[in-house]
Amino acid sequence: MPAAKDKEALLAVTEAEYSKLCSLLENLPQRVVNTRYDDDTSVKDVVGHRAHWIALFLGWYRDGKAGKEVFFPSKGYKWNELKAYNKKVRNEQAGLSWQDAVSLLQSNSKK
Repeated sequence: MPAAKDKEALLAVTEAEYSKLCSLLENLPQRVVNTRYDDDTSVKDVVGHRAHWIALFLGWYRDGKAGKEVFFPSKGYKWNELKAYNKKVRNEQAGLSWQDAVSLLQSNSKK
C-alpha cells in the first residue's frame, strides 16, 4: 500500500484499496469462498469476521467520542480472551451466506 503523509492521502489510499478488494470479492467463485482451509475457516468466514471487527472498532471510536464507557475488545471480554471472543463471533456468523458477509462488510465499512 502506498504511504500516506496526511489524512486526505490516507483516505484516498484507503478508498482505492477498498475498491480493489470489492472488485476481487465480486469475482470470486462460490467454490472458493466456501472452501475450508487448514484452520477450518473460509474466505466467507474471514470477510464476515473483518466486517464484525470494523463495526467493533468504529463503535469504540463513537463511544469514546460520546464520553461513554468503551469495552475493549467487547463487553465481557478481555484482550487475553480473544480466542473465545472470535469463536463466539464465528459461531454467530456460521449461517451467513457469501452475499450476507459481503453486504455486512460493505455496510460496516460505510459507517
